[in-house]
Amino acid sequence: MAADVILREDADHYDAMNKIVELYITGNKNPTAIAKLLDIPRKDVLLYIEEWQGLAQNSKYAKERAEEALTSLDKHYDLIIKEMWTIVNDGTTDSRTKNAVLKNIADIEEKRQSALQKAGLYDDAGLTDELVYAQDRADKMKQALVTVGRENPTLKRRILELLNAIEEETVTINDDGEALEGKIV
Repeated sequence: MAADVILREDADHYDAMNKIVELYITGNKNPTAIAKLLDIPRKDVLLYIEEWQGLAQNSKYAKERAEEALTSLDKHYDLIIKEMWTIVNDGTTDSRTKNAVLKNIADIEEKRQSALQKAGLYDDAGLTDELVYAQDRADKMKQALVTVGRENPTLKRRILELLNAIEEETVTINDDGEALEGKIV
């Protein structure tokens, strides 16, 4: 009998939380309005929202969905920026349009950086160090391949193909001592 009462209380608790959260995630972010709508004290609404946020943050499923959404958002921004650069690089585009597109690219980059920062990806100081280290190693590997290409002309074409496929940029190995010239496409 006592277990029945506890289960009913738990069910009522989660039922109330579901109602509050449903309103909250569908755009009604005002706890006072939710409290009035559901006839629940505002302090209880705030506690339910806080509890739900804690559950959501610790949920493996929620974290996976958030990661997927963030990855999708980042890829979407990449696509938009790539398309905008085609407009900028088009020889027939006038300078006024190019300036507007460049401003849009900067705005999109700012939004992307903001989203990544809000997601906590920039909060880890170690992440920045890892990215710098990885970039440094990539540059050194690229330099080594360029040197091998310069010293072995028969391998030069194959190295260029591989670098272009990896970097998605146009890479050239100059014989005059200049190691790399690249243009991102």
